[in-house]
Amino acid sequence: MSSVSLGLTREDDHYYVVNIIENYKAKVVQWFKTLGERISTTLKAGNSIVVIGPHGVGKSVLTRYITAKFIEEQYAVIDVSTDVVTFDNALEVLNELPNALGFYDPLGITFYDSSRVLRSETALTLRDRCDYIADRVLYLRYRDVPSLITLPTELYRYTTCMDYIADVKVVNVAEYLKTVDLAAVLREVFASHASGLGCREAEADSYISYVLERHGDYSGVFPLTVYGAKRYAKNRCLHEPPDVMYREVVRELSRIYQDLYRRLFLEKWDEIRPSLSLSLSDIHLPIDVARLLPKIRRVERVIAFLQTPDTEYTKLLREEALDQLREMYHIENGDVAFRWATAPKESIVKEVFKEFKYPCRELVEKIRVIYRGLFIAYPEMVFEFAKAIAKFAYGENRAREMWLDTYVTWTQSPRWW
Repeated sequence: MSSVSLGLTREDDHYYVVNIIENYKAKVVQWFKTLGERISTTLKAGNSIVVIGPHGVGKSVLTRYITAKFIEEQYAVIDVSTDVVTFDNALEVLNELPNALGFYDPLGITFYDSSRVLRSETALTLRDRCDYIADRVLYLRYRDVPSLITLPTELYRYTTCMDYIADVKVVNVAEYLKTVDLAAVLREVFASHASGLGCREAEADSYISYVLERHGDYSGVFPLTVYGAKRYAKNRCLHEPPDVMYREVVRELSRIYQDLYRRLFLEKWDEIRPSLSLSLSDIHLPIDVARLLPKIRRVERVIAFLQTPDTEYTKLLREEALDQLREMYHIENGDVAFRWATAPKESIVKEVFKEFKYPCRELVEKIRVIYRGLFIAYPEMVFEFAKAIAKFAYGENRAREMWLDTYVTWTQSPRWW
């Protein structure tokens, strides 16, 4: 692997991010110098590292810059995601060079350089082959070869990667960003990309301030800055209101991020849409409830049957129907798609899915049916539910004294039964 294949090139003492499709290069802003040195030292000591962080906090530029420096020092860099033949051929180099490094970055900096370079297919591979990648990392460790792995936090937590790479040292870039003057860094990044596209000067204070105000968790700040600079250059280096620029940049990024997650959870997309819609509004369903939403028609049919008048025929089938209902509510390990859909979202994900709507009234009715079925299948859950309602309505301190009153109110109310 060469520096160019990492999306970087070196001229004199500077590294540049290369955008082949849009035919420009932008000087790398080394905001990560201290962190980069610490990671390099750890790798040279033989320890593998997973670099995580929200989408768009500079993970790929950081790790690719470190890897490029290793290449300069005559390290053999092995891409652990390549096909078997290429990987085996790369292993042969280990006998010829004294040092080597395993490297993995499923999205890459080109994800932010051009909207025409879609990296979601690689992300799909990540979900399906994370154990395969981890096996290769483990094999390299047996050969005393450390690995540098880059993963967005959401892909790390809500795929199987976290399970397979549990024993590797984890570095969160978002934590490091708290120690730097991020506004100054983003102004430099903006100027670097604008300059690469032909703008002599680029004053971006108002836009950068607007971005940081909307993204306190740092997610998306670098791609928002890069795409803002590209829009500024395409607008003949003329300023426009920050909210207008931001809105257009988000629209551009939305196509990339939405494509990424639709492909990542392709077979579950229609099923997780209701839960995702709620979580984007900071309403996070229990995962077992979310998993039942796609089965709501079946739940309704069983409930309707259980409420039919008793006859000799229905008495024989009622117990079987109740068993079916209990089976549907059987809690298993949550599917990763539902884990992601119901979890709190990074600010950039909220922004790019902002227009993603699902009829709220329809969702309320469905959730009501699910809880109704829960109480039929497991009546003892009524007490736990009452406690939860008390906590929500009165706060933790008064929950214990109020939960009984809440239980009485809800069990006597026709709204849920």
